[in-house]
Amino acid sequence: MGYGLMPNHERPHVEHREVRQAIQHAIDRSVVKQNAGPRTKEMAATPGALCPGRPEEEWLGDTMDSYLRFEDPERGAELLEEAGYTKDSGTWKDSNGKAASLEVSVFAGWSDWVTASQTIVSQLNDFGFDASLNTVPGGSAWGDILPNSKFQIHTYSWMSGGPRGAFPYYSARRQVGYVWGAGNIHNYPGWNGGDGQEITVPDGNGGELSANPVELVDSLPRITDEEELTQTVRDLHRVLNVDQPFMPLSTKLEQSWYEQSDTWAAPDEDSTKAGVKWPSCWLPKQGDISYKGD
Repeated sequence: MGYGLMPNHERPHVEHREVRQAIQHAIDRSVVKQNAGPRTKEMAATPGALCPGRPEEEWLGDTMDSYLRFEDPERGAELLEEAGYTKDSGTWKDSNGKAASLEVSVFAGWSDWVTASQTIVSQLNDFGFDASLNTVPGGSAWGDILPNSKFQIHTYSWMSGGPRGAFPYYSARRQVGYVWGAGNIHNYPGWNGGDGQEITVPDGNGGELSANPVELVDSLPRITDEEELTQTVRDLHRVLNVDQPFMPLSTKLEQSWYEQSDTWAAPDEDSTKAGVKWPSCWLPKQGDISYKGD
């Protein structure tokens, strides 16, 4: 499941698309990966609906370079200025002269997420936000803070875990409003009571794309034409990549081990069978790992 930042769209600063994009530009995802788990994390190249790596590359194809990558802090500063913010003594302030304060809440017991969030808060402060970290017990998060939207930015999974994460329906569904079985807890305007509303974004070719993200998500399981499906996924990814209802940062790679030796018969490391989820459980059941005997 992916680690990301879930903004409450009814809270100051993060209600603005420019601020959400600026936050992404301010975060160096490679540093977050290095600090939180370089061998087990994979960073989103074009943060949006798609799982990083092969799914992202295959769905987007030769259009991938037209999506936002959020790697330019200077562009982040321009976005804040376009939204009416000014930098005063190293701190970004809104049109009323109030500091752009950001509180990032994280589950206290999730050590890799805490480390990642500490890194992010440090980067946001370096960029000029007035950022702070709030570590909260799981019981408080699940029982009160999340279901009652008592947060400004909360760390949350932006995509589904396991094989489902490779298909954009599940991740996008979560981002546009079907969160944790509790509905639109991050108050995303594109949800609009479950019916959605049009969100307008640049289309990557000098024009505009207006689309209802909920309708796009709901249409995915019903589309049978491959070209139509690909274009719908690309449009959906475009909306989420630009509007950033969530701010995707990374995914976690599952780790499993099995022994290949004179004692155990097992698939070669380059076998496709080695890539199944939990191979140490599934492969013995299928007879692909077996004891050779002494």
